[in-house]
Amino acid sequence: ELGFRRSWKADELGVAIVTESFVGQQFIKEKFSNPWRVILFLSGIKGGYSWLFPKREHLNLGVGSFVFARPNLLRSIEYTQRFFGFRLENARFRGHILPLGGKKRKLVSNNALLVGDAAGLIDPFSGEGIYYAIKSSEIAMQVIEKAFEENRFDSGFLKTYEKRIWNELGFDLMLAARAARWVYTAPLKAIELVKQNKELVKVIVDILTGEKPYRMHKKVILKLPIYAAKWITRFRKRKSAQKSVNFREHI
Repeated sequence: ELGFRRSWKADELGVAIVTESFVGQQFIKEKFSNPWRVILFLSGIKGGYSWLFPKREHLNLGVGSFVFARPNLLRSIEYTQRFFGFRLENARFRGHILPLGGKKRKLVSNNALLVGDAAGLIDPFSGEGIYYAIKSSEIAMQVIEKAFEENRFDSGFLKTYEKRIWNELGFDLMLAARAARWVYTAPLKAIELVKQNKELVKVIVDILTGEKPYRMHKKVILKLPIYAAKWITRFRKRKSAQKSVNFREHI
């Protein structure tokens, strides 16, 4: 009995399904002639996003969302295929539960520590987890090496790992969780807000390209609710003004 948690709350979990299907080079050339084309799906998936990555002879097709959003993942897959005008026959989908980061958790016990997905180190905004798995493993290796030098494997000594994870990864994941909650709750409103704010455009580009970590945009991310409130206020004022003009014209 290591004393680690046995269950996760719905708002701490993501869910995804994905397939890697052979379609042939000709299919790829016909359907995806422009390698730089980027399409954002703003509907068809509740609380998340779908993706489609054409490769040399295969398609990587998948969809991910928050568990609490209760998404219909298969319907989202159908939506994506219809959009591109094809249907993958006999595709085998694999399902994944994604323990999301952003909260402080117990990661160490006597003689044990958690890394990667087991530690809940998946980006809630992008769903990316490989970087965090590698980075947490590097930190774990350094702490374990020190533990052998000191011949100490108790949870008190290994606590150093837990502190480093939060300082080096956890804070960014907390900011990612805030950004995800804002974007995926109302994606269309989020896009409208980003279109009107150059600062937010810079933040989104930096995050999606990995140019800068979340903490470099801490002030902006923490102010997202304020930006949203201001946008809603301006939107309502415009609506009210339009109604007033229409009423006068009608008179």
